[in-house]
Amino acid sequence: MKTPAGLQPLIDDGVIDEVIRSLKSGKEATVYLVRSGAHMQCAKVCRDMVRIPRDREQGFHGMVNTDSTAT
Repeated sequence: MKTPAGLQPLIDDGVIDEVIRSLKSGKEATVYLVRSGAHMQCAKVCRDMVRIPRDREQGFHGMVNTDSTAT
């Protein structure tokens, strides 16, 4: 399977060795089965939730991150 862009940094850093397959895809994220050494694990890749409105009169229609630990 082609490596998703969101998982490539983890492969480059040696955290995971291989992406086996996609397990589930939804509107907010996709979960993949990955191999890390001798262990099989799940990796969740979240989609970008910021949406830019096409028309200023529509206002902002996106998700707001309330996580105080986010940078």
